[in-house]
Amino acid sequence: MTEQLAETRLVADAAPLPVETGRRPAATEADAPYGVLDVGSNSIRLVVFEGLTRAPAPVFNERELCGLGATLGESGTLAPDAVEPALDALRRFAAAVDALGVGPLDAVTTAAVRDASDGERFRKAVSRETGFSLRVLSGEEEARYAALGVVSAFPGASGLMADLGGGSLELVRLEQGRLAEHATLPLGVLRLGSLEPRQRATLAAERLKALPWLERVRGAPVYLVGGAWRALARLRMAAERHPIPVVHHYQMTPAEAREATKELAVADPATLRPGPEGMLPRRLATVPSGAAALKALLKIAAPGEVLFSAFGLREGLLFDRLPAEVRAQDPVHDACRSIARRDGRSLVYAEALAAWLGRSTLPALARHRDMLPAAAFLSEIAWRQHPDLRAADAFTRISRAPFVGIDHTGRVFLALAVATRYKSRLPVAASRTVNRLLPPEVRAEARALGLALRLAERLSIGEPAVLDGSQIAAEDGYLVLRLAPEHRPLASGKARTAADALARALGSKLSFEARP
Repeated sequence: MTEQLAETRLVADAAPLPVETGRRPAATEADAPYGVLDVGSNSIRLVVFEGLTRAPAPVFNERELCGLGATLGESGTLAPDAVEPALDALRRFAAAVDALGVGPLDAVTTAAVRDASDGERFRKAVSRETGFSLRVLSGEEEARYAALGVVSAFPGASGLMADLGGGSLELVRLEQGRLAEHATLPLGVLRLGSLEPRQRATLAAERLKALPWLERVRGAPVYLVGGAWRALARLRMAAERHPIPVVHHYQMTPAEAREATKELAVADPATLRPGPEGMLPRRLATVPSGAAALKALLKIAAPGEVLFSAFGLREGLLFDRLPAEVRAQDPVHDACRSIARRDGRSLVYAEALAAWLGRSTLPALARHRDMLPAAAFLSEIAWRQHPDLRAADAFTRISRAPFVGIDHTGRVFLALAVATRYKSRLPVAASRTVNRLLPPEVRAEARALGLALRLAERLSIGEPAVLDGSQIAAEDGYLVLRLAPEHRPLASGKARTAADALARALGSKLSFEARP
């Protein structure tokens, strides 16, 4: 089979590519559910998001590992025993699209259907059986959307995006959130899996050496996308007992990644232990090929750090549909605002709290200014829980929340701050997570932020106007609490206790001042 190496320069803000939709016309309502059907070489997945927003939550996310591209390298055709299971999965997904009332839908397919001699026949069967009109993405389009997905999750990213699928490997160099050089290589895990283990990394290295622009990413981060690499990350996380079971933004040093790939690239999948989260055998079977591809990439590209991304092609399709002003929003803040709207007491209170924190002059808070809006939006998410469970509930939900734009250390910082806002104790496992991921001085600052959240709630009794008329400041060894005269009586009882606790945490004395 002829294998070609494509290299193209891409621009992130180029004119949007035409998007073909499936069985339902695009909805006019901004909040209509948005779906992506991704028919890949190894898996078929349908994701339905709440709507076209900066950080939408998925309401449906299901995958079937069909292996359409399993025999592509040998026969040039789709795997015969995978076609009917794939159609069966697509029939279910068509029913799900209708049941969920999906509006806009991107139905796409990638390397296997693109390269297979019977790919067009499969597309016609899909249309006949399900009504889905699959759009065949070119290698360039596949790379572009995957890179946009990474940019949406890592705003301003620079380095290399690498998306390893079943049939191909897409590479895009990123420059502060913009897309530069691109290449599509025939190095998917199913193609590599047909080779002897020792040949996989050798072939991958030969292909990668043909890309001179990889020299420009040396020392920069590499962002890894794809199920095989996420499975590799989960194996590594289980082996080291990583305390946050979230693959997105899991990070390895190059030395750690080389150590992992050295063993996994030649491993027998039957000997791999999937860890406490579990993993399908068919996914485990792709790990050695994924490790071989990563081993070659580490050698040729020499990245400075290795980051795993849960966002890729599907999220890139969504991101590409958003207006420029929405794409520019902070994904963490948008996600936390949505959580506050759904689970908090009041979005108006959360916004007043964010402004109150932003007006403070406490150095412990100023060092984490970018985190303050997120902390404000999340501060009340556990208020419906039993008082004894609120801290544990808040910590668990925030440390594992499905948002992006924040690393694991940042998750734990926010989780500790909001847990501290409640007075119940943290479970032992949560305390161990805090001690492992946060240095002592950062722990102290997270707790100070939590005590400030507690003070705001006690002082304001949930009324935004009280926060609008008050301020906390650090001045000459004092924690100064300024209040409107009519609110001065509120600074007693539990509010005074909360203020004293914050002052002690800051090593300050407490002072009250009336605002004019």
